[in-house]
Amino acid sequence: MKLGSLDNNVAMVVFAIGISYSRAYNKNYRPSHERFSKKYSIPLIVIEHEIASSKKHPSWQKLMVFSHPKLAGFDKVLIVDADIFITRHANNLLSVTSKALWAAVHNNAYHLPSYEKTDPELYINCPPENRPSFVLNCGMFVIDRSYKSTIESIFKDYPEQNCYEQGPLSYCLINDERGMILEPEFNTIVQAYIKSRGSTLRSIIDMYLQRLADIISAVLCRHMG
Repeated sequence: MKLGSLDNNVAMVVFAIGISYSRAYNKNYRPSHERFSKKYSIPLIVIEHEIASSKKHPSWQKLMVFSHPKLAGFDKVLIVDADIFITRHANNLLSVTSKALWAAVHNNAYHLPSYEKTDPELYINCPPENRPSFVLNCGMFVIDRSYKSTIESIFKDYPEQNCYEQGPLSYCLINDERGMILEPEFNTIVQAYIKSRGSTLRSIIDMYLQRLADIISAVLCRHMG
């Protein structure tokens, strides 16, 4: 498969499960995803139904991504939440992750005290050994197919919890040195940025001028203090 990205077998995957969620995605966010997909020749695959039956929140379905038949021919995926808006000037993050088996942004990139307190609590169901002091923002991440069995085990073995798969997946990836932490420009949480830098118009303009908003989360972080 010949694509324009540096990874020849990578797809961009969005989970929009549920009628209301799917409608909101198609209306508000899909156009920006399709623009990004076309710009960098990365196939966009939208999944609107559960891959594996579960009573847990649909967000956990991301961990079953490599079991979806549409992903059979891909070695790596870029998973983007359905409520994330991708700006027109967004860089191709695959250009900096081609050698990494996983990549994601630090959830508390702006060092907010509230995040420093609540983020470690997401490891409540993880082994007590080697618990990181921070978590990844799993609203956007890159992951290689070699993690298929590992992330599917997380899906099956962990109970429902606050922020869904974010804690268990972060525990797994951060303790694996084959990946990388991305710069916050690749997944900017607007509310966190404003809380850190101030809510003035000048600070918002600076966010764009400094290219800190390539990919913007359009909703509040689920555990924002």
